[in-house]
Order: sequence, then C-alpha cells, then structure tokens
Amino acid sequence: MRRGPTSRAGASKRTALVLVTLLTGARFGPAALVVRDAAGLIGPTALGAAVLGAARSWFLPVGWTLPAVMFPFGGTAMAGQVLTWQSQQHDSRVATVTAIVVAVTGLLAYAVRGPALRGAAAPDA
Repeated sequence: MRRGPTSRAGASKRTALVLVTLLTGARFGPAALVVRDAAGLIGPTALGAAVLGAARSWFLPVGWTLPAVMFPFGGTAMAGQVLTWQSQQHDSRVATVTAIVVAVTGLLAYAVRGPALRGAAAPDA
C-alpha cells in the first residue's frame, strides 16, 4: 500500500522536531495544560470564524489570551480566574470548566451559523 507525504516519515520528522526541543530550555508544560488551552482556544477561534470570517478568526483568541498572559491573575477571585483561564495552573478546576464552556459555545455557534461570508461570496443585502 502506497502512502502519501503524511506517512510514517512525516510523523517521524514531527516527532524528531518535538524531541529536539528537549535539548533546549523550552517546555510545553504538562499535557493537561496543553490539551486544556488548545481545546479552550478552539472556541473563540470558531466563534471568530462564524462572526468575523476565517481570515479574522484569530482576533478573538489572541485578543483574549494576550492580556491574560501579560497580566496573569494569581488570586482566588473566580472572575479573575475565568478571565485569565489560559494562564492558570494546569490543575485549576475553574480554568478547565471555563475552557470547556468556551470551546462548546464557540463550536456550537460555528455549527449553527457556519462561517461568516465575506467579499464576493456574501449574498446581496
């Protein structure tokens, strides 16, 4: 069976790239943190695609994450933990629940509305 360019060789290259980071000081963090943040950021991206279009879908996740990373919240107030869920510890229940709610909300909005139509593809008003 012939395989395409994304076969084992491609997977081996990606794995090698990740393993090379072990030689540096860079760390991705605990797997739970990476999964939580990746899943949670899918929501604002999907919502951005539904409202702003695919080309601008990155505005919402970056606009929310940048202040959360630049001004992390270390207190116990729930509102602060919700607003800065991306920079909370990997075992934060509030951050995990917020990421799940944001992901489901964004994905539902995209599923119901679909991608925003822009330019020539937009119907006449």
